Formats: sequence, C-alpha cells, structure tokens
Amino acid sequence: SSSSTSSSSTSSLSSSKVSLTDSTSSHASAESSSSPSPLRSSLLGNLFASLSRRGSSSSSGSRGSHTSSPSSSSSSSVDGGSRTSSSRSSSSSSSSCKSRLDRKQMEAEFPELANFDADELYWRYLVLRRFNEHVRAVLPVVDFQQATQVGSVVQLVCKRRALVFGEVKEALFEKALASTKAGSGSGPTVRINRPQARRARERQDPDLLKSVFGQVYRQLHPMRPVFLRRGSGRSPFEVEYLGEGGQDAGGLFRDCISHLCSDLMSDSLPLFVPVPNASGFGENQDAWVPNPSATSSLHLSMFRFVGKLMGLAIRRKLTLNLDLPPLVWKFLVSSPLTIQDLQGIDQPFATQLQKMRLSLEQSDFQYTFVVPTADGRRVSLIKDGEQVPVSIENVEQYIALALEYRLHEFDLALSEVAQGMSAVVPVPFFNLFRWSELELLVCGRRDVDLDLLRSQLKLEGYRASDKQIRWLFESLAQYSNAEREAFLRFVWGRSRLPLKAEDFAQQFKVVKMHHSPPDQMLPEAHTCFFTLDLPQYSSQKVLSRRLKYAILNCRAIDTDHDVGNFSWE
Repeated sequence: SSSSTSSSSTSSLSSSKVSLTDSTSSHASAESSSSPSPLRSSLLGNLFASLSRRGSSSSSGSRGSHTSSPSSSSSSSVDGGSRTSSSRSSSSSSSSCKSRLDRKQMEAEFPELANFDADELYWRYLVLRRFNEHVRAVLPVVDFQQATQVGSVVQLVCKRRALVFGEVKEALFEKALASTKAGSGSGPTVRINRPQARRARERQDPDLLKSVFGQVYRQLHPMRPVFLRRGSGRSPFEVEYLGEGGQDAGGLFRDCISHLCSDLMSDSLPLFVPVPNASGFGENQDAWVPNPSATSSLHLSMFRFVGKLMGLAIRRKLTLNLDLPPLVWKFLVSSPLTIQDLQGIDQPFATQLQKMRLSLEQSDFQYTFVVPTADGRRVSLIKDGEQVPVSIENVEQYIALALEYRLHEFDLALSEVAQGMSAVVPVPFFNLFRWSELELLVCGRRDVDLDLLRSQLKLEGYRASDKQIRWLFESLAQYSNAEREAFLRFVWGRSRLPLKAEDFAQQFKVVKMHHSPPDQMLPEAHTCFFTLDLPQYSSQKVLSRRLKYAILNCRAIDTDHDVGNFSWE
C-alpha cells in the first residue's frame, strides 16, 4: 500500500438517444447537505422536505374528503395524490401552538423565506411536485440531443431546469451513466516522475510534458477512453511514482488526481490563469479561467483531456479540487451569460462598461475600440480599433462588442473541455442541470465537513471517548480549510470529501501508534486505506503541532529506499 510518512465504437443510451464517443478526435455537441442526493441540497430542496413533513404531521381535527383553498385551511397533507385538510375553526390550542413552532422552525432553517406565508409555500410545492411527476414520466422518452432545438419538448423542460427536483435529475442521469458504462477489466499503468516535474517547474522549463499533468496526458490521452467509463471497483488506471515505493491500491490514484488539479490551478501550466478579480476586486478572487492565449493544438488537446478528467470525476464520484467561476459551468450547461458573469471574473471592467456612457458625458477620458482580455492582453474589437474612439454615438456598439468578446473569450477552450467530457459521460444531459449542480458533481464542496468525516470514523486501539480522538477533531476544527484539505491529501490522497456518506468507499480509520516517546513522533498515513496512525500525544497542543507539520511537509510516498536508478531530468 502507499504510505505518506514523516521519514469509433459507440455506447448508446436506450430510449434517450445519447451516445458517448470513443475516439479522441470525434466531435459531439457541447452543450449547485446531508441529503441522500447531492442535487437535493439546495435551499428549495430542503424546504420541500420540511413542507412534506409539515403536511404529513398536520394538526388534529375533523377531516373530510372535500378539498379546500389555502385560505381556508391551516395544514394539508399529500399521500398518493389525495389531499385532505383540517379547518381553522376545528384547530385546537395545541395545534395552534404547533403551527407557531413550525413557523419558527421554518424561519430558523430558511431565513430567506421568513416573510412568506407557510400555507402559500406549501400549495406552491404541490404544484411543483405535480409538474415534476409529469417531467419524470416524459424525460426518459425524449431525445436530449435536441436540448438546444427551439420548441422541442426537451428544450422547453430544460428552460425550466430550476423547477425540476434534484432527485428527478439524478435518477435520470444515473440511469444514463449505467447505460453507458463500459465493462470490467484492468486499466493502464501510468508512470510518473515527480522529481522531474518539480525540477522542471523550478527551472521554468517550457516543456509542458514534463509536468505531472503533462506526463499523465502523454500516456492516457491517446488511448481510447473506454477505460474511463468502467464502473466502481478498481481504479480506471494505476499509478506508479518513479523512485517512490508505494503500491497503488487506490491511494496513489487519488493522490495523482489531486496532483493534476494542483498543476492546473497553478502557473506551472499555461492552460488556466487567475481571474482579473484576483487583484482584489469582486467575487471569485481565487478562481481560474482558461487562458485565452492557449490556442495551440497541444493546448486544445490538453483542454480536452481536462474534460475527460471531469467526466471521470462525475462517473467515479471523485471530487476535483478546481476553482472555476460560474461562467465556466454555465457554458457547459448551456445557460445564457450576462454582465453579472463578467462581474464574477472582472469586476472593474464590468463596472466600466456599466458606467461608460456616464463617463463619456461627464469627463474628457478617451476610450478606443479595444478590450482587455483575461490574460492581460488588449484586443481590437473592430479593424484598427485602437485608432477608433468611443463616443456618445457609438458607445452602445462598443459595450455590446466588448461584452460579447469577454463573455465568449473562453469558448474555444471550453468547447474542447465539453468534447472531452462527452467521451466519458452523456454531456447532453447537462442541459437539465443548473450550473451549480454540475459544479457540485465535478468538484464537490470546497469546505471540509468535519461532521461528515467524523460519521465515517473507525477506531483501532482507540475508543471514541479517548482524549486523543477529541483533540484530533478539535485541531482540525482550528485549522484553516486549506490545512484541512492538506490533511485529507495526507491521509487519503484527495483534497475534498465525497458529497454524502454513501459515496465513501472506505471509512476513516484512526489507529493507535505505540511508538515511544509519543510526543517525539509524527503521525503516519496510509492513503490507500484512508488510515491515520496517531501517536498517544500528551496534549492537544502537541497533537495539533505535530499533525500540522506532517500534513504540510510530508508529501512523499515511501521514499526509504534507493532512488538513484532513474532520471530526474
């Protein structure tokens, strides 16, 4: 096991007419809890569950078979389509108290809806549920390839994607994934020279193929992607770190995926650049966008490989540590883009566009028909645009051209990403998702949920009441989220937790370490088995300090052997 220590064949989806491409050169159309379903984690989904409980626990009183309007009833329940109600006149004092408690609970759980009448929300929920019953019946027999065809049934449904319950989307998408799954079998072995990648980065070597991402891309991208569509079980490919003696039982694979994401969200590769907001303005200051200048054949091919990794994350329920703004995800689900999406990556320029007419009227500042790009260049919007001044007469033309350019400067790269995803998952179904739902499927939640992690705890040698276990989670709670991500990488080889308990392939195992003296020892981790060997530290302060040192400094995999027989260049 790996250890982190201190020392064109086409697979068709029946009845939905969705296919996946096996060829890397094929072209396909590219088109946001602890709930059982990650797509049911929205505020509205939680509210629906609360309203259902509210309806099923209606206050006692006389019940009849008649129906009544919301204004004449205090509570309702739905069971198999039938609706019953209890009149206000028959409500007892205890039920009135219950109603007030329900109201307080709703205001506490859903403060955004505090000013809405609970009965009105409930009846609206019934309408939405009936709508979803029809959608559930229709979607399995429509062609999602027509999702962008104006007037088609699927296009009309996708336009109302925000009204479709997450469980409806998930059930359909899971069926599509199962129908396009490839057979079992062993995958390829990827050999990675991490010292070579580190040295190339230190020297600012322009050879992209020396990076960890480049090495994996070079070995996997030319292969038919059928191995990426295999179901759960063994990893789709095995990883061998040259000069590092770990045996891949899943841990090296997960660590490799995390390493690929780290490469992408850094300056070691030219594929992504920080958003202009990274200079300290607006939202998404930690986000990255595709580099508009990365347009060579190698760059575009690498973007397609990024799409394959995203598809793999969806199919295998991995979580990629990628920080991408809403604009990227909206492109992938074919949602319209607006100036608010530009604000999400370049707040100063979006504000400039919004105030440009007023600026021209009140100052002598001169603009020309050029636009700043996400990677810092300046591009002419029209022929000889740098020589054409913006005036009151043509300012609307400039705003329209500039907004169109900035919202679509990533289209070439994102089209390649979508092409890569289409080789692994049925991309046309993305039109049914909101952008935040697709982001959740690919990247999971950025914050490390310690309650979810603790729910998967398994102890060996320790008991749940032992002070070292309490100190462990107290220390994790005091760490920053970046440090908690480093802890996950140390013990499991991945930076983000699965979305829900059911997606954990392994429990988090903490084993008592018996080495002495314990306060002089560092913890050890076995990434393949999600296991932490924890010394019997004498205080929470010592535990926190030793653990933090280990997770931030001990990244190598079993290097206690001869590493001289391979090239670091």
